[in-house]
Amino acid sequence: GAAYAADGRSVNNVLGFPGIFRGVLNARANDVTHPMLVAAAEAIASCTKPGDLVPHPLDRTVHERVAAVVEQAAAAEKIAVK
Repeated sequence: GAAYAADGRSVNNVLGFPGIFRGVLNARANDVTHPMLVAAAEAIASCTKPGDLVPHPLDRTVHERVAAVVEQAAAAEKIAVK
């Protein structure tokens, strides 16, 4: 049997989008860019414990870290509104 089963949609909805949207709102950005999404994916991966495929979905630090890096990426691209 599978140790873990999920499709991309469930991973995105639980781990990605909450932090991505918070980061976009914090930055007051009008767009979600590819670099912002890459930053979010890397943040999620950095929160994953060795031996796990994804971080625990209820770990608030994942969403906080994703939001922070998305906001930073928006600022770096100069699409954040001050």
